[in-house]
Amino acid sequence: MVLAWIVFVGLGFVNGYLLFSIDSGHTTEGFAKAVKERAQSQYIGNMGMLLLEKGEVAESFFLGQDGEAVNAQSPFPVASISKWVTAVGVQKLVELRRVA
Repeated sequence: MVLAWIVFVGLGFVNGYLLFSIDSGHTTEGFAKAVKERAQSQYIGNMGMLLLEKGEVAESFFLGQDGEAVNAQSPFPVASISKWVTAVGVQKLVELRRVA
């Protein structure tokens, strides 16, 4: 079991942390454009993306597959990603000293 966990973490490191940004310009606009291009060229299902910059929505993008309309009010299941989003939000509040 421990060996399986080590392999799982190792693959996650190699396939995650060692990857480079899909936008060589490192800008919000460039990242949004790169995501749009990949999403439109690969079937990924329905998608909604908001990029925040300095607390404001910098870019938004919605993609519906198979003729489905997707917009800012479309419901999406959040599954386990909500834990990561919550953790990042709480950490940001701690850094700003709004939460101890």
